[in-house]
Amino acid sequence: LQTQNMDLLENMITIFSDAAVTGELDMLKKANKKKNKLICNLNKLYEKYQLADSKVQIYLLNKYYSLAYVVTFNSIHNIDFNVQDITKMQKLSKKIIGIFKDKQVKSSLELINSLDRLSTNTDIFFNYSIFISIFALFIMTLISYFIYKRIRNRLHEMIASVKNLATKEPDFSRRLALTRQDEITQLTFWINKLSSKFEDNYNELFVLKSKAEE
Repeated sequence: LQTQNMDLLENMITIFSDAAVTGELDMLKKANKKKNKLICNLNKLYEKYQLADSKVQIYLLNKYYSLAYVVTFNSIHNIDFNVQDITKMQKLSKKIIGIFKDKQVKSSLELINSLDRLSTNTDIFFNYSIFISIFALFIMTLISYFIYKRIRNRLHEMIASVKNLATKEPDFSRRLALTRQDEITQLTFWINKLSSKFEDNYNELFVLKSKAEE
């Protein structure tokens, strides 16, 4: 907005200068529009940021406009004008331009600083995001490993139990522990059931064999 204000001020000063040279009275209306737009912008800055300097700028702008309007109007109508007024107008013009340029530079520096802070915050956020992502990946990998290890151990126990049943003299006292309510536990239950069935059959065969030997 400060850059726009500087452009409006320079345009207004140029319009007054051109109007004095060409003698076009309608150009003063254009200068008035530029001034009103400029005052509107300054009021917005004051309302939004409570910048006291904005009120000073408005005061100097109105003072310059009034003086420049009178000098230009007299020049267009070939009315004698006061040389002191022209001198005051030129000094006031330089003063206003200096103030507006200073505001423009400060505004640009503030924008650059804001962008630098934004860039720094973005870098910090990006670094934290990478760290959190790596940490989360590590935790997920660790959890996955423990789950895999637990399932693998349970499967190894089941395989060992089945192998035991396949031996010539199986140990029927071995039973698998039922610790959870899941599919693997259901499979474990039925392996234990099968082991009990094999034990009953084995005992019946042993009794029949003993009777046959008698």
